[in-house]
Amino acid sequence: AEYTYEKTPDYLLNATAMGSLFALLPSAKLVFMLRDPSSRAYSAYQHHCRKGRFYAGPSFILEEDVTGRPLAAPCAPEDFESFLRVKDGAVTNTQTRLVTWGLYASQIKQVRALGFDDEKLLVILSETAMKKPSDLLDAVVQWLGLERFDFARTTTLLGDGSSTAAAAAAAAV
Repeated sequence: AEYTYEKTPDYLLNATAMGSLFALLPSAKLVFMLRDPSSRAYSAYQHHCRKGRFYAGPSFILEEDVTGRPLAAPCAPEDFESFLRVKDGAVTNTQTRLVTWGLYASQIKQVRALGFDDEKLLVILSETAMKKPSDLLDAVVQWLGLERFDFARTTTLLGDGSSTAAAAAAAAV
């Protein structure tokens, strides 16, 4: 059997791409890993700050209406609140991508409306998944109907150049 996979953070938001996917591969199974919307928004905010896409002016704006000067990274948390126009604890700038990209319920509803049945959709919360990644991968493999693979015995490279195998060996000493 041959299997194909692809990953991108943009398909869930793109009705055209999702429609094309369903038209070409109506039997495809989709796995969505979603991050806490607040954490995702703040992370995206910092990402755009590092890329020079946030500008200070009369109000903080993302690159669509460029005026003023780019904010220096890392952007301050209070600038994030200013951008979102937080008033009395509520976000009033609800049309920005930082907010709309985290409206997962409406996005999943759109995917269902295109024709994907619930049996073809697997939604995973990344914060939960990262606690026991090998258990998550086992569950995904089972859901996909693939042959089991022992993910717990694999080596993961960490950001500092070390690996989980090296960490396990050091802990055993």
